[in-house]
Amino acid sequence: MRLRILAYFLLVLSCNPKKVTIENAMEEYKNGNFELANKYCDLLLMVDSINRTIYLIKSNSLIKSNKTPQAFKTLSVAISMNKKDAELYFERARISEQMDNLDFAIIDYKMALQIDSSYFEACNNLANALYLSHNFEEA
Repeated sequence: MRLRILAYFLLVLSCNPKKVTIENAMEEYKNGNFELANKYCDLLLMVDSINRTIYLIKSNSLIKSNKTPQAFKTLSVAISMNKKDAELYFERARISEQMDNLDFAIIDYKMALQIDSSYFEACNNLANALYLSHNFEEA
């Protein structure tokens, strides 16, 4: 397995010899090169598997590449390693809404608010999700 990862890493570097950094991944994302940003994130996660920024860039790149279910999975992995990160729950809740899963979005918005009760966007989005799910009293 390690040999396969190393071979993949060397293949990517041979195609693009510039050093792979979070800044490069973000630059590619900002330039609309979502597939390359995603590949950079994959390489970076091999070295730093708990870095929340890499997961956020990767999930946003996947969304822009119309790979919403993979973005959801990416954030689920990030949450499993960063259970006290309100932004990760918030972002996964937004993806759940895009996938028309309001029940899961509500759970994640509530988790984000449990971690950070002053998270205004999570509070606002929770109220909207509750309203859309016809839970008017709780909204």
